[in-house]
This record gives sequence, C-alpha cells and structure tokens, in this order.
Amino acid sequence: MLGLIASVRLSFVVSSLLCSMPVPDARTRNKISLNPSKILSPSLPKNALPRILLANVLFVVALKATKEWLLDLDVGVLWVLMRVLACGGFGVLVWEVTTGQIAKRKSIEWSALALASFLLFVQYGSMFVALYRLSSTRVILFTHFATYWISAFTRYTSTRKALTILAALIISVLADTRFALHTVSKFAPGYGALLVHALSSVAVDHTVGVLVPSLGSTFTIAFTTLGACIFALPFYLFRSLLLNFPPSPSLPLISLVIIPFVAYSLLFMTPVTNHSFDYTNLSSSVFAVSFPTLAVLSGLLGPLAFSEFPSWSDLAVAFLLYHGMYPDSTEALAIAPRAPTTRLMKTYLKAILSNPESRKIFYFLMLNLAYMLVQMLYGVWTNSLGLISDAIHMAFDCMAIGVGLLASVMATWEPNERFTYGYGRIETLSGFANGIFLILISIFIVFEAIQRM
Repeated sequence: MLGLIASVRLSFVVSSLLCSMPVPDARTRNKISLNPSKILSPSLPKNALPRILLANVLFVVALKATKEWLLDLDVGVLWVLMRVLACGGFGVLVWEVTTGQIAKRKSIEWSALALASFLLFVQYGSMFVALYRLSSTRVILFTHFATYWISAFTRYTSTRKALTILAALIISVLADTRFALHTVSKFAPGYGALLVHALSSVAVDHTVGVLVPSLGSTFTIAFTTLGACIFALPFYLFRSLLLNFPPSPSLPLISLVIIPFVAYSLLFMTPVTNHSFDYTNLSSSVFAVSFPTLAVLSGLLGPLAFSEFPSWSDLAVAFLLYHGMYPDSTEALAIAPRAPTTRLMKTYLKAILSNPESRKIFYFLMLNLAYMLVQMLYGVWTNSLGLISDAIHMAFDCMAIGVGLLASVMATWEPNERFTYGYGRIETLSGFANGIFLILISIFIVFEAIQRM
C-alpha cells in the first residue's frame, strides 16, 4: 500500500514538471543546432584577435625583410642566424638582470631546457636556409603552422588531409623548378630545410610544453632563446676562425636595423602569442583566423613594401594547405597527455643499456659518429675530398647501425591491440633496410673507383 502511494506521488510530481515546461514550437525546433563541431570549438576571446593579427603582421614583415635585406645580399645563413639569436640572447640577459627570473624559480630542469635550446637552434637555422633558397611567401605558408602539416603525415589522422598537403608540396616544387630537372638541385635544400623545420617544430613544442607548467611560457621561451644563442656560438667561431671565411660585405643601415626587429618578431612575439592560447580547445578557431591572415598579408605586403609578387602557385598552395591543415575539433580533444622528454630519453637509454646486444650497438654507433664528425670537420677545413666522401660513407654506416639499434629496442616492446604479435618482425625488416644501405654504399664505392681509374 505504501509503495502504491509513493508511486502515485512520483508520477504526480513528474507530470507537474512536464506541464510546467514550455511546449516546443514545431516552427523553430528544426533550427536547433546539433553540430558537435560548433559545441566543441569555442570562439576566440575578445582580446585574442588583435594579438593574433599583430603577431602575423610582424612575422610576415620579419621574414620578407630578412629575405630581401639580408639573405639576398649573400651574407650567409649562419651570419644572419647568429646575429638574430645574439640580439635575442642579449635581450634575455637584460631581462634577467633587471627582473632576476632565475632566482624566482625553485627547480629548473636544465637538461630539458638545453634540449629545447638545441632544437630551437635547428628550427630557426632550417627556417633561414629555406628562406634563402625559396620565396618568402612559400616559407611563410609552410613554417608558421609547420606542426599542423607534418602531423598529417606522422599521426595518420586523415588520408584526405595528407593527400591535400602532398598536392600542395608537389605544386610548390613544380612551380619553383618550372618542370626542369636541372633546377631541382637549386631548390632541394630549401624543401629539405622545410621538412627539418617542421620536425624540429614538433619537438620544440613538445619540449616547451613539458617546461611551461613549471617555469611559465615567457621564461621558457626567453631562456630557450638564450640557450640557442649559446649553441650557435661554436658553429660561428668554427666558420670564422678555422675556415677563414671572408668578412661580410658592407651592408646598408636598414639591414642592420632590422636584425633586432626580426629577433623580437620571430623569437618572442610569435611564440609567446602561440603559447598564450589553449590550443586544445581553440586550435580550429585560431587557425581559421591566423592562416588566411598570413596568406593575405603575404600577398599584399610583397608587392607593396618588398620586391616580391605572388604567383598563381602561391594561391593554389595556400588554398590546399588551408584545407589540409584545418584541425578538427575531435582531433584536438584526442591529444594524449605529454610525457616529459627527459623521462622518455632516460627510458629509451635504460632499455638500450640493459640489453647486451643493443648496448654494444649503441657504443659502436657513438664511436662511429665521433669519427664521422672528426672526418667531416677536418675534411671541410682542409678541403679534402677524400675525407669528406669517407665521412659521407660513414654517415650511411651510422644510419644502418641506427636502424639496427632501433630494431633491437622495438623488438622488446610488448604486444598491443594493433600489433598483437608484437614487434619481433622489426628485426627482419631492419636487416632488409641494412641490406639496402649496404647496396647504396657499394654503388658509391664502385662509382668512385671507376672515376679514379
């Protein structure tokens, strides 16, 4: 009896709530948006749009000014890179002296900070190499969101996106080479530098993402720039003192004035702006505003302020890159949590040293790399073709040994849902890859022997 009374009361309460709710209008209910992408992609904050536009303007002007007023004067990529990093490092030192930021941090992971500095040096060095070989518009389109287009090939999220970006690369290469094979060698270093820049950008973002929660984005970016300047100093001394490179030609005053501007725009303004937003939730919104702005600014400022006019290939490449790099909201939510880079390195190194076979391979790889670097540096210093060619042969040997080392480590991984058998077959595939490397080395040796005979 009590249960019956309780059920009657519950049904009365539910019916009262339903009667109090407004009745849906049949004329407007079909206008309710059920698109999950709109729910998962919030709009940008009000103060974000001016910062994005300002950062994009400075980025475009900095690259175009570097191309026309520095690199086109044949001062050398390392000369420009060293001075841009030196200006950034000097600014960081002044900032540290006036604010004392290091004393405010209790614990700093110096190994991760050094790794981020070296990756930053590689990132901007490859950017300037690409800028020296290719047009500034092409470099702007490929470098600002480099992590987006390289992720289409490394994460395999969408075949359509990968094919679209690949089409953009093919059109870019064909437009630059003008369908002539003899001009490929002129532009190949530029596109190789774009690939290195994209890979190093992914590594920089990962390492900086590990450091930012404990150090802050401004401190991490600033002292990573200072570390990159320190890494660049030995290369510059080797080039200037040992190789006796000729001094740089006399430059106009505007070329010297823009170096601090380029340093501020590329080393501080752009990365600080990029790390000031929550890319997990705002990646699509930021990209939808920033990339078209970059393309339009590059097309307008080129003929107005610089002696560079856009071509039909720039428009086609920008259109394809926009559709290929546009991030999906569901992809942004599926990002896995990042593990510290130093922890991953220690884990891999421990796995290598714990196995006697992989430990021997690792020691021999380090010895071979040391000999290769000594041969390459001394061969370049003395202009010895024999030493340089032998160093290149040793580089192929190091690649083969590295493949074997990778196979020995991957063979110990546990099976998962995708690879139920495990990774044991990787050893067979690595033997096949090593055989290919040996064939290439043998072909090079045969060709050199025939030429000398």
